[in-house]
Amino acid sequence: MKLTAAALFLAAALVCPAQPARRRVLAIGDTSTRTYQHASISHALATIERLGRETGLYDTWIRTDTQLLTRKKTPGIRNLDDFDAIFFYSIGEPVMTSDQKADLLSFVRDAGKGFVAAHTGNNNFFDWTEFGDMIGGRFDDHPWELFDAPVLVEDPSFPAMKGFTPSFTINDEIYQVKSYSRDNVRVLARLDPDKLDLGNKRVHRTDRDFAVAWARNYGKGRVFYSTFGHRPEVWDRKDVRTMYLEALKWSMGMTEGDAAPRPFPLAPPVRPEAPVSAVPPPYQPDTSTQRRAGQPAKTILALGDVSTSGYQHDSMSHALATIEEMGLKAGVFDTLIRTDPQLVTKGAIATATGTLTFYKNLDDFDALVLFTSGDPKLTTQQKSDFLSFVRDGKGLVVTHSAVSSFPSWPEFADMIGGSAAEKTSAVEDWDVAITAPASAAMNLFSKSFRIRDNFSPLQVRKDAQVLASSGGVPVAWTKTYGKGRVFVSQLGHEEAAWDRPDIRNMYFEAIRWAIGLPPRPAGGKTNDRVSSH
Repeated sequence: MKLTAAALFLAAALVCPAQPARRRVLAIGDTSTRTYQHASISHALATIERLGRETGLYDTWIRTDTQLLTRKKTPGIRNLDDFDAIFFYSIGEPVMTSDQKADLLSFVRDAGKGFVAAHTGNNNFFDWTEFGDMIGGRFDDHPWELFDAPVLVEDPSFPAMKGFTPSFTINDEIYQVKSYSRDNVRVLARLDPDKLDLGNKRVHRTDRDFAVAWARNYGKGRVFYSTFGHRPEVWDRKDVRTMYLEALKWSMGMTEGDAAPRPFPLAPPVRPEAPVSAVPPPYQPDTSTQRRAGQPAKTILALGDVSTSGYQHDSMSHALATIEEMGLKAGVFDTLIRTDPQLVTKGAIATATGTLTFYKNLDDFDALVLFTSGDPKLTTQQKSDFLSFVRDGKGLVVTHSAVSSFPSWPEFADMIGGSAAEKTSAVEDWDVAITAPASAAMNLFSKSFRIRDNFSPLQVRKDAQVLASSGGVPVAWTKTYGKGRVFVSQLGHEEAAWDRPDIRNMYFEAIRWAIGLPPRPAGGKTNDRVSSH
């Protein structure tokens, strides 16, 4: 019996049903309007990106600016309509127009999208009442600073709580909350008041109700907030990562959980006694991304500046998160992720005080990694400071489209050793040949390989050493600029490229070289687990 093409197609579809489309999360860590940054923000953003990638549930767009918080349509630029949820770890007064604020509220309330806020996410927009109403409560000091906070889980059935034991401690900075009522939110976890110093003069609440996580419905949308996440190490806890992953899933309607408000429990929730074998083990840190004691000593600024460009690479966020992850796993460098050019300056913009980490300017970094496109807007002084940063002995690693950035700035081309044509090639399969196999950055590549990418036709300066090329087009090279070291590669257009062990190794070794560290020994590739994925 012969089957028609339509019948064959239907049979195949029944056997292999279509996979659901991956959701899209806009991860905002907006620090561009503040004079300080929490040390954990970049690691938090990279963690959210990695959770989506590893589970295959969503893709992440990382931003430290507010450009995409709008429903206004601009060619080549995404907007709120392109996303299913927002992850929000911002602080202060991010610059937003009245239209943007209305669009953000409508994104959740009317479009039914998700909003997940971490730590300082409720410490924003102090004069914007509607934002406080949406999130369900506002920052009102952290009376105990960093301490071993005693936590009680009120609703273990809620998806975001399933990674926690009924009670636990966490070393973190816990926010006291005001403008908050259990009539409006469902508290999922709170501090155990019997284990707190309530005589602290900074304790303002008299009802012993110190919520640390809650959920609520806001119009058609879903909102989640937790105070956890001040310290970078908190984001390495498996239970905290599970909480934020499940919160995102719930906010996007992928799982169900009751967000109906309920009053403060009169007594701790009664739970049936569990057999000994079912008692959860004590918390053990997940060492796959654990910081090594005493390291790292180096810090890099990973700049994916698209906030002033008219085009955005979909691979940029994955690239920035990969760089952060590699440095953390190897214990070689910390990474500050930015998509705005605020810190590209040698002029002081802040003073270090308190428990926060402050990045004042370029002098706080050992290298700059660029994944920019178009013509990012830098002032004349910023451009001068950028050149001086490298010329005076710091490192620069230029990735993919950054080769063709700043087309009207000839000194940039001189610094990186080449200038690209205005029009790049199409995305297609390229055959690449390694011309300097002894280079540590090239030692995981085959002598020749094929990759889907797009390269800009260009000429490199005579003082540059070409490491790889394709059909006469330089693909990777190094050079010096004054006392500084510059590494350039055009590889990295496709997101999948950043999962290749050879490309991950190339950029990791490039950063090591740029910051003046010796190449790893031959066995270092495996021990540092940078190339594996």
